[in-house]
Amino acid sequence: MSEKDHIKRSLKEAELYQTQGLLEEAKEKYEQLQEFIGKSQHFSNHEKLIHAVESKIRKLEKTLADIDGAPVTLELSHNVQDLIKNLFAFSQTEESAAMEGAVALAKFGQYDRALTEFRNLLEQGVMPVMSAKNIIRCYISMNEPNGAVGEFEKWLSRDVFSTDELKGVRTFLQGALEKKSIKVNLPAVAEPQQVGVKPKAKKKKKKKKEEELLLDISGISIRFNMGPLKGQTVDFDVDFQSANTVSVVISVDQKELAEMLAPGTHLPELQCYSPITVFRSHGIVSGKATVKQGPRKGDYMVDITIEGE
Repeated sequence: MSEKDHIKRSLKEAELYQTQGLLEEAKEKYEQLQEFIGKSQHFSNHEKLIHAVESKIRKLEKTLADIDGAPVTLELSHNVQDLIKNLFAFSQTEESAAMEGAVALAKFGQYDRALTEFRNLLEQGVMPVMSAKNIIRCYISMNEPNGAVGEFEKWLSRDVFSTDELKGVRTFLQGALEKKSIKVNLPAVAEPQQVGVKPKAKKKKKKKKEEELLLDISGISIRFNMGPLKGQTVDFDVDFQSANTVSVVISVDQKELAEMLAPGTHLPELQCYSPITVFRSHGIVSGKATVKQGPRKGDYMVDITIEGE
């Protein structure tokens, strides 16, 4: 994501928080943007933009000083959910933009709507493996693992995935359940019969090719080369993924760590883990927000865009 797109996204996110009465969150987002602009080579001298952000922060500070606290709206209206979905869809292709919108809904805690969007993508054959894994992630975030197991059992009888794709989804679900110390005997993926296998595999070849460039990342390790954690490596589980951007959750008790991962921070030493490989990469913190709903409410959701090996 370019610096311009990041600024555009942050402004829209802050405005969205403000329209929902989430004033503290809006102020925090503007302050993060202010810090990002200060570090930017292209926008650090953009006086109009700097003054605009400073003005918004001052207005919010005045409003917050006049009231005891901001009202919290967790269940957003359908129209606002549509707004979230559209605001955070940046990709040029319709399929990738739809995935980004669905992931944004999940990160805002709108899990029911996000599940609907991911299921629709699955039905349309759009990035089916990633759609399935994001469905699993939603249920895990909702602390409803049985829902994820139920979805997987339905997929076993559907002509949506190849055998190898189903095995990969099963491995992903098994790993997600084990991390929560949940023991479930997942049904095995049946091997295809010899008769008629080749035509089915040919039919799914295009879908599989679409997802080869979107390597699923289940975890990342960040080695810090500055700050209080200099020389240390911290491991994170990936909670959501949209293309090459992954989202990780940091406990509210780890505020110092969250502050080190401010938007715009470059991460030169990343190690990424996927079900099929481990590779080194680098990236940038492309967003940060507070989790509004679910078991991780109050924690930090940090977006990291993987830029390459």
